[in-house]
Amino acid sequence: MHSLKIRDELRAERTFIDQALDSLTDIFYVLDSAGKIQRCNEQFATVSGHTDEQITNLDASSLFPEDERDAVAEAIEEALTTGHSTIEADFLTGSGKRIPHEFTGDRLTDQDGNLIGLVGTGRNISERKKRERELQDQKEQLEQFAATVSHDLRNPLNVIRGRLDLVQETHSSDHLAVIETATERMERIVEDLLWLAREQREIGSLEPVAIEAAAEAAWQLVSDPADEAELHCDCEADTQPLIKADTDQFQHLLENLFRNTINHAGLDVTVVVGGIFDDTNGFYIEDDGPGIPVEDREKVFEAGYSTSESGTGLGLNIVRRVADAHGWDIRVTESSMGGTRFEITGLEIIE
Repeated sequence: MHSLKIRDELRAERTFIDQALDSLTDIFYVLDSAGKIQRCNEQFATVSGHTDEQITNLDASSLFPEDERDAVAEAIEEALTTGHSTIEADFLTGSGKRIPHEFTGDRLTDQDGNLIGLVGTGRNISERKKRERELQDQKEQLEQFAATVSHDLRNPLNVIRGRLDLVQETHSSDHLAVIETATERMERIVEDLLWLAREQREIGSLEPVAIEAAAEAAWQLVSDPADEAELHCDCEADTQPLIKADTDQFQHLLENLFRNTINHAGLDVTVVVGGIFDDTNGFYIEDDGPGIPVEDREKVFEAGYSTSESGTGLGLNIVRRVADAHGWDIRVTESSMGGTRFEITGLEIIE
């Protein structure tokens, strides 16, 4: 009687486990150490188009297209050797249709630690792959559009710039100054649109960068020596640690911050760059301009937002994108001089 009770309890427990596994929308499987299927759920059988009898002891890699079988076999071996593996591969249906899945595998051992196989799941990622393709198509279309617009705009802009230079050689007028400002703004808009279309959130290799040196280089590109704008660095240059950053994009971030400051605080603005070398690891850029109202401090990072007639409304949006791509945090607050202070933190410091 006692043995019958134990047998019934084991049968009930097995039925419960089978029902739980069969309720999964993901594929579930158990392989032996040779990569042969020992157990699977209903979803596995349904997608593969095989019966339980056909599946048992079947080589798992045979359920994949020939061009992916080697990679699947390597993933199985990796799970058996290292304890875990993940792979994206197309699972073959009974009719030969390829359905993209993400498979995971984890090593199985007995009570003595001896290898007996692996257990894993497979998740249908068709929708994710579809979205990735759509996003890639959109990105390519955006890049093509930006390149076309850039080409079509740069030619007439170059003509305007060239004729304007010729006229300014012999004439002086406030109207010409307005045309020059408008032309420069259009050129910056084209540059910003191209950057947004091509760079997006991707960053290249991270290299050691000195904040003060990068800031001074960016300031030289943005400021006009004829104006009264001043940059002061308070980064303790002698002991300043280096940070890890994509040098080109970091330079672009600084240029946009400085250009934004000059556009909104005036040509006689004083700008200070300093380090925040504490638990947050970062730096700040602050000015003595009019500042930004509390209610607008998050809006400034939105594309198209600008309170300056000469601003593009894209510069600070680019700044946030570069910061996000690096995993940095950025916030706006009031500066010690009553103006605006941008704080960028979360940087990786090189000791």
